Formats: sequence, C-alpha cells, structure tokens
Amino acid sequence: MTKRLSKVFHLPDRVPVSSIYIDESGTRNSSGGFFVIGFLKVRDHQPLERDIRHLRQKHQHFQEIHFADIRKNSVEFYSDVVETLAAADVRVGGSVYDSVSAFQPNEETWKQQATMATLLTMGNINKGEVVNVFLDLVQTPKNVTLAQTVRDEVNRRRGGRCVAEAYDLDSRASDFLQLADLIASSIAYERRHGQPDIGERRTPKARVAARLRRALEIDGFHAKRRYKLRSPKGIGLVTHHPEGRL
Repeated sequence: MTKRLSKVFHLPDRVPVSSIYIDESGTRNSSGGFFVIGFLKVRDHQPLERDIRHLRQKHQHFQEIHFADIRKNSVEFYSDVVETLAAADVRVGGSVYDSVSAFQPNEETWKQQATMATLLTMGNINKGEVVNVFLDLVQTPKNVTLAQTVRDEVNRRRGGRCVAEAYDLDSRASDFLQLADLIASSIAYERRHGQPDIGERRTPKARVAARLRRALEIDGFHAKRRYKLRSPKGIGLVTHHPEGRL
C-alpha cells in the first residue's frame, strides 16, 4: 500500500492554481458590430463567492446575473456587483473582435470561438501556473466540445499541461460565469454605443457598464492595458487585477 501511494502525483504547494471563466457577447454578424470574449480569473473563490451571495440576499436577486436582463429596478444590485467585482482580487478583461472581419466565411463559428478563447486563455496564464477553464456552453458537433478543444490547443501551444482541465457549463449554474457575461457584455455595450456625454440620459445597461468602467479605473473599454496579444485577426484587450497577483 505504501509503495502504491508513493507513486501518486502531488502538485507542489508552490505551484499556483487558478480558474478562468469565459463568456461571450455578440454573434457572428454580417451587418457589423463587435464580438467580445470576456473573462474572469480567480485564485481564491470563497471571498468573492461569499460577497455575491450576500448581495443576492441583500437585494433579493436570485435569478441569473445577466447583462441583457438589467432593468431600472435592478440597477442598484448590478452596481453593487460590479463594485464588488472591481474590489476583489481577480483579473478581468476581454478580447474585442470585429463581428465581420474576425470570422472566416468557410470555417465553423464554434472553431473560431475556440481559437479566440484559446488566445485569451494563453494570455492569462502565468509562468509555472496551472489553470482550470470554464466556458459557457456553445453548440458543437457530436463528440466534440469547446472546452476540450481549448484545453488541448492551449496545452499544445504552450508545450505542457498548463490547463489541467476545461469544462463547458450552463451559465445558470455558476455565478462566476455570470460575472464573465457581465464583463463581456459591458465591454460590448460601450464599444457599440460609446460613452454617453455628461448629463445625457442613460439607460440602465449604460449606467451599469459605465459603473464597471469607473470601478476598474479605466478611461474606456477601448484601452489596451497591461499587455497585448498579437494575432492575424487582431485583438483589443482590457484587463484589471488590483494586486497584480493573478
């Protein structure tokens, strides 16, 4: 028994392990616009999970956190969520694509989304770090998943098992995937509609997107911050991690 246990692999305590949650906003669209892949990177889930649970209780908001569902009567809840998110020890951001030119006409959409998620994941893995990746469900052919594709491609490009595992989840099952939707959709909203002038009447969605931008202390979601990724299709990125640890 002792000999058998000695062969069990143990990840050294010094190796950091994080989780990356990825969701998208927008669609492949011949009429133009933006397609955004948003992400939330977390190392210690419990503090943020506890804070979001507290906000749900405080505002009696138990349905899915979903940018598209923001209404006048829920702005206060969403404002508290984005302030809590910005104050947490996490990294957030997104990749912004042109919804026309970023997609190749003869390649399946899910494959191109997998490439986008792969690039985003690669750009947010530190040297010596291991991550788990959670992606919102995307329709794929039978016996193929977006998560498996992203995991295998990241590990192939990085030359090692830096993605321990990847999972496709229904966003309704995860507050963290819902936060990734809030990030992606806020970026997409301001890229599509622009920032309203001071004094201009703003919709509930515009107010929440602006609140997130201010909470992250950035001038706009057009900015490339912290780092840039290069690809033939071009990616614009915004990131935020207050303590720089992630």
